[in-house]
Amino acid sequence: MKKLISLLLILILIFIFSGCQSTEQTASAEPVGDCSFSMYDIYPEEGTVFCGYPDIFGNKIVFCAAHHISVPQQGSGNIHVYDIDSKKESSYDDFVDNAFLCGDYLYYSDYSAEKKWNLVKVNMQDGTKEIIFTAPDDRLLGVSKGGNGNYFIFWTSDKNYYNAEFFFYDTEKEKYISFSEGMVLDPDHNFKIRNNFIVFAQKSEGGEYTFYGLNLQKNKIKVLHTANKKPIQCIYNGNILLWNDDDGLHYLKDGTVFDLDEKKGGDIDLYGNRYIFFFHSFQICIYDIETNQIVFSTEENNNEDDPNYSEYCRWFSLDEESGKACFLLWNRELSLSLYDDWPYEEYPELISVIDIKELS
Repeated sequence: MKKLISLLLILILIFIFSGCQSTEQTASAEPVGDCSFSMYDIYPEEGTVFCGYPDIFGNKIVFCAAHHISVPQQGSGNIHVYDIDSKKESSYDDFVDNAFLCGDYLYYSDYSAEKKWNLVKVNMQDGTKEIIFTAPDDRLLGVSKGGNGNYFIFWTSDKNYYNAEFFFYDTEKEKYISFSEGMVLDPDHNFKIRNNFIVFAQKSEGGEYTFYGLNLQKNKIKVLHTANKKPIQCIYNGNILLWNDDDGLHYLKDGTVFDLDEKKGGDIDLYGNRYIFFFHSFQICIYDIETNQIVFSTEENNNEDDPNYSEYCRWFSLDEESGKACFLLWNRELSLSLYDDWPYEEYPELISVIDIKELS
């Protein structure tokens, strides 16, 4: 009888504790196996100098033109959308720096006739424009690069870019949420969203930098790590924190920090839990965390003495879902051969794309 009572008590306790356990799921990036990487170039229909660098969303590349060959006397700020599959290019009239693409809609900041900055949603099929947010009087508004899936970041600030407030927008629920209260963030920063997470760093009174991870689906922030130097860029996908600084490139995985000291410079990104994309000396490299080696580099077969030597912008865009990354390409000889009536001193800029294929 005593054994039966003891067994019943144990079962009751198990039931109670299991009922008290949190049902919250920990998000994780999809594991990836061995991958191959292939690069090819894309040439805009007409010669272009880009405003910023191109963004990739699935099979479409969005870029904004600072100069365009069709209007050499005044330049053009049109938004252009290039379809990789059909090789067709569409353009839209508004002058902007950045635009986020989701489905058939573009999202970007627009200065109205009423002298107000608006966040607008534009239907690419019929050109209809909907205002979804208006900045307060005398405040600027911009869309940050790095949006992914259903989310992108936008901000408002004073005219000197001080006192910025940041929001993330959910295109599925059609609502925005402020997340920067008490934080000092840079409107010029590219907040790359990975697996519905972003990360940002804050400097403490002691001079250290604390990384905060934000789960956009749950609107919850948690402390991830503390570092001694100011990060250049940082990425968090729910599993791995990746950042770089003046000392090189670092990542935090399973509670351990790994350093790649020789890798310095500009942008970085993360594909799955395995491949690190990074910029180094105007070239693009991919590092495999599992094998601890570089598995792709544009430096290979790229001789500086060759007139067709290619260089790449220090900032770039990666889309995990489609397995594609795109880069702003500089190659004077190649671009001038494509657009022989180019009127500007700056030579036209091109786009390179890396296809990522998981091997079976």
